[in-house]
Amino acid sequence: MKGLILGSIICFLIVNEVVSQNIFDAEFPSSIDSSDEIKKYVEGIEFDLYIGYFNNCNYWSTRKGERKYFAIIYKDDIWKSCVYASKKGKKLKKKKEENLSKKDVSVFINLISQNKIWALRHDSLNWRERPKNDSIIEVKYYGHGCTDRFYIIRDNSYVRIHCYEAEELQSFVFVHQRQIFIEIRNKFLELFNDD
Repeated sequence: MKGLILGSIICFLIVNEVVSQNIFDAEFPSSIDSSDEIKKYVEGIEFDLYIGYFNNCNYWSTRKGERKYFAIIYKDDIWKSCVYASKKGKKLKKKKEENLSKKDVSVFINLISQNKIWALRHDSLNWRERPKNDSIIEVKYYGHGCTDRFYIIRDNSYVRIHCYEAEELQSFVFVHQRQIFIEIRNKFLELFNDD
């Protein structure tokens, strides 16, 4: 019996380690060199893995205030959280940087690795149609909404994942991949001690 329990624990630890490393082994489709937008987020930062997030709202909701940009950065076995801010048209400025505990960040890394956030489909994340009856399809449209964006960058390549009006569209029509995206976003933001 002890051998079975020990074997189960070893299998769990091996599987857990493999799952937690998937993000480091994933292939991303785009090169940083092809995107000026991505370059501005990582300019002057050394990293092995960079995960950035921001909520991009329309002009009217951000014209007077700051837009916050959140990132977790992994380098030399150290995880850091950074909060940046900018006013419309201005350069990003670092507002806060803190070390993260490996325990806290491992929950998030396991979540994105198990759900392969880099493989979520744009059309599923932004699906906005549902059948009303046999001949009519209802479509939800938001003229001035917000888009949640993730950038995952590693080895000079990146993937961008974005979802428009995630909660509103999810309440209109449930999509499994969008639910995963919302859970990942919420878990990511829990890593920050920011208001």
